[in-house]
Amino acid sequence: MQKWDFPMKIVLAPFEDPACGTDWDVQAPEIVQSLQADLAEQSVGRFEIKESNHGRGADWPTITLLLLAADLFFRVPECYTKIKDAVAGWRQMAEDAKKVIDWLHKKYRVVGLDTETLFLLAMEHICDEMGAPDDRVVLLQVKQEVPVEFRPSGDEVNHAVLFTFLGCRVLYQVVVDSAGAIAWDNRMSLEPNNRFEPTS
Repeated sequence: MQKWDFPMKIVLAPFEDPACGTDWDVQAPEIVQSLQADLAEQSVGRFEIKESNHGRGADWPTITLLLLAADLFFRVPECYTKIKDAVAGWRQMAEDAKKVIDWLHKKYRVVGLDTETLFLLAMEHICDEMGAPDDRVVLLQVKQEVPVEFRPSGDEVNHAVLFTFLGCRVLYQVVVDSAGAIAWDNRMSLEPNNRFEPTS
């Protein structure tokens, strides 16, 4: 079984525009203190909070949260590995991850998730929304930094990860953006004379 030793990494964008009256360096300690209190209230055990900057060509201050609880540690399975054999309880991990992300997003705006978390969201999508058999799915490829269009809401998300899976002679592909949203998917049968079947 694959060793689970990666904490969940979540990038938050809770800062207000300094033009509204408060500089970023003044906002940062207040945000960190608020986040610490909220995590403690939710009984989150071990975590680290770091000030970060995810701007590309310009400053974009962010807060990076590392959740260090042992039950959130895992790796993306090796390619050509059957998912069920490599990640025991992946459905429960996906559910737990979504709960944390949804809770954080209500107050702090989640803009970045690690590849391990995006993998769980992709797996949940192909099994629950695209009909993949979760006991027979094999991970074929992980392609990082897939470009996607900026969201109309103004979120600074402009890259994603493409996951390619195989299950019962059907190829499944899912693009998950760095905030955890499904940006694109498709399904293609590998049986003779079957054509490409886009699903969205």
